[in-house]
Amino acid sequence: MFAIATWLATIISQALAIPGSLLTGLILAPSVMTVGLLTRGPTVLIPGLIGQCLGLWQAGIPPDQWWAPTIALVIGPALAAAALRGMRKSAAEHSHLVQTLQLYLSIGVLLAPALPLSNLAFSSMPWPASPVGQGWQLAAQWMAGAMTGVIFVRGILAWMPENGGGFCPVAGLRGGVSVFDRQLMAALFTLGGLTAVSLLLQWAGYPLAARPVILSIFGVAIWASLFAARRVAGSVLMAAMASILYLFYRAPTGSAVSTPEEVLLLTLQLTMGAAMLHLLNALIEERSAQQRTLRRQAFTNEASGLPNMRALDEQLSELRADRSTVRQAVTFAEVMVTGLHGWTNRVGYGSVTAVEREVGERVTGAFAASAIKVAHIGTGRYIAILRAPVSDARIDSALAEVFVDRRYRLAGNLVQLRHAVAIVDCPEGPPVLESALTSLAIAQEKAGLSNERSCRLTLDGAQIAAYRAELAWIEKVKDLLSQDRLRLYAQPIAPAVVNAQSPLHFEILSRLQDEDGQTLTPDRFLPALVRAGLHTEFDRHVLSRTLSYLSAHRELYDATRLVAINVTGPTICDPGFAAYLCGALDQFGIDGDRLAIEITESESIADLEHALSNIRALAARGVRIAVDDFGTGQATFEYIRQLRPDILKIDGSFVRSYASNPLDREIVQSIVRLAAATGASSVAEFVETDAVADQMREIGVQFLQGWAIAKPMPIEEIKAFCERRRRELACSSAAASQRGSLAEPATDARRAPALVEPIDASAQSTLA
Repeated sequence: MFAIATWLATIISQALAIPGSLLTGLILAPSVMTVGLLTRGPTVLIPGLIGQCLGLWQAGIPPDQWWAPTIALVIGPALAAAALRGMRKSAAEHSHLVQTLQLYLSIGVLLAPALPLSNLAFSSMPWPASPVGQGWQLAAQWMAGAMTGVIFVRGILAWMPENGGGFCPVAGLRGGVSVFDRQLMAALFTLGGLTAVSLLLQWAGYPLAARPVILSIFGVAIWASLFAARRVAGSVLMAAMASILYLFYRAPTGSAVSTPEEVLLLTLQLTMGAAMLHLLNALIEERSAQQRTLRRQAFTNEASGLPNMRALDEQLSELRADRSTVRQAVTFAEVMVTGLHGWTNRVGYGSVTAVEREVGERVTGAFAASAIKVAHIGTGRYIAILRAPVSDARIDSALAEVFVDRRYRLAGNLVQLRHAVAIVDCPEGPPVLESALTSLAIAQEKAGLSNERSCRLTLDGAQIAAYRAELAWIEKVKDLLSQDRLRLYAQPIAPAVVNAQSPLHFEILSRLQDEDGQTLTPDRFLPALVRAGLHTEFDRHVLSRTLSYLSAHRELYDATRLVAINVTGPTICDPGFAAYLCGALDQFGIDGDRLAIEITESESIADLEHALSNIRALAARGVRIAVDDFGTGQATFEYIRQLRPDILKIDGSFVRSYASNPLDREIVQSIVRLAAATGASSVAEFVETDAVADQMREIGVQFLQGWAIAKPMPIEEIKAFCERRRRELACSSAAASQRGSLAEPATDARRAPALVEPIDASAQSTLA
């Protein structure tokens, strides 16, 4: 096969040779040999020599003149191929412009001398006597050999399998894989037409008029270099070079040039033009390569190599733009791999990246039959656009092979990854990316709360709007906190039986003040903080602000016996919470026995071990522990036995319906008995009327809190309020004594909403 290639190259070279000139051969056969040595190795030498000898014999060249082209066919290609291989051994990836310059250097310096060497055997034209003339001849031969060699080597490499063995300077950067695509056919047809016009003009006796037509062939070559596929560009450059040389030098109706000087000048022009085309093509390809690299980086997740969020958005835009699919239903499935962020800290980013890549490949394979695209949009987050309808059972079955039935290696450990699946159906066709992601986020939240770890929704504009409004509200709450708009309120806690000499007891309640001066109650902003995962940070902020305020207002601190502050379940489970609070007590100079921590019982304590450790550490500093909203949450008798709280606060919903609901009445009484049995004080919340206060006293509740006692007020007002109420109580008691009535002052004192100590000493020791 290679012998046939060199035979054809030799025949074509002789057909394009310039009569009576040293410019013969066009170095086509050595170019073919160079490509063979680069792509197939030394095994092509013998077939190449055989093919060239056949071509020389068929062209009528005497055998005694074969020595020069034979040497040219071996030495030049061997040196050029060896040099190019040596320059490509570097591990660094060279740009396409550098690769083109390497091709120029190896062919121009090592292969180009083969042309004048072979011409020594063929030329019947004597060498010019003048050294200047000889120099022009050698320069013309050298440049013609260099540039035609570059054109033919590069053009042939573009057609070789596997991108020319890695030696084609622009291999793989453009299309043109098909042998005869439309671009190639159009270019060759244009070249044929221009060649025919030029021949007609020369036949009609207008050789000078044919010159512009001949040179316009370069326009086709320029178009191919700038816009065509790499194989088309290489083929057109070869055809254009052959056509121009043929029309200038071998036209049967008469040459378009008339003097040797014109031959030299046009040869130099053509070769320089070809050189510029090659460099221009390399620059264009270099820019295209950079653009492709940037696009690949921009549209690919670097961890898994899968499409990223930008690619997903582009795919949705294409689907919406396609009229045939705009109303076609699609389904989104988001697979969330939980816990990968934690593994990153333990085993390193590299191990987690390898697992993400493997999971991405398997998720892609699981959805291969129904997926339009699978994208990796973040750590452990994979989104597939599916052709609807796809059932839950089918999705679960596909993902079971990825997660349930498989283990993944993380730092030498075989682990089973947990996952949650969010499915969103879009019956009206592909939505915008933001709507799809919002719906998936809603479904993921619900999936995280379900036992099946899966949730399916239908794209709903109203639901999306509500979700986005909630997210906007979360950001506003975070912004208010960052602006230090927290306001501390205090609500008094009074003993069931009061007197006028009691120290102050109150609970700290938090409020936020917005930009318009409106006060936001916890029921409005606490859910947003929990949703944002900031409740622990908020608890610490409230504690710090309260202790700081008490430290700065020593009169209030001296008058205060106990301050109760709410903390959430995650806060009491925080391993560093006890150390933080003890440090804050030391920082602000606050005694631990002035503080009570209220744990909201409606929130389960996820880590009882850390919670008990914190409670023991705080108890050692004298801090009291209260269980808030008791009776409505997750606590059991074992839970209470382990926590051993100092205070049980009866949930206000039972207190409010105590008189009307027998079951609630029994629950309240049982809580009071439980508190007495464990040595804890009992506090009734939501005491809103005097009648309810009397009912709580009758069953032995020790402390009362609610609007019948006092409404929440800014902490700045609490001390003045208590002093005013004590004076009112003292005046009431004095007036009753003057009337000689012993019962009335007790009644007034018992019902007065004052902040006083209990008469019962045991109860006083527990709460006070």
